[in-house]
Amino acid sequence: MSLTNQLTKRSMRMWGAVKITASPTSRTVVEGVSTTFTVSCTGAIPVTIQWRRNGVNVGTNSTSYTVTPTMADNGATYQAVCSNLVGSVTSGTATLTVTAAPV
Repeated sequence: MSLTNQLTKRSMRMWGAVKITASPTSRTVVEGVSTTFTVSCTGAIPVTIQWRRNGVNVGTNSTSYTVTPTMADNGATYQAVCSNLVGSVTSGTATLTVTAAPV
């Protein structure tokens, strides 16, 4: 690898690595009431975002992810994976607690 390529890679690692500045937070909502998880990432552009629910990819390339939960969603966990050419980092985990709608 040429010296230029080595310096470029080193510089990208130092200045362009993705960092999560705010992870999604846990929420408690009533069944059927929408809620939105958010994440904030910085790093060399382009930065892409992949949302995960219980470890499975669900939403892409947005700093927010909105769900309208049912009781089956109680206890679901959400994370965002922020990536760029340098690498990726996973946010902290947010848990969704769903309560029954009043009758």
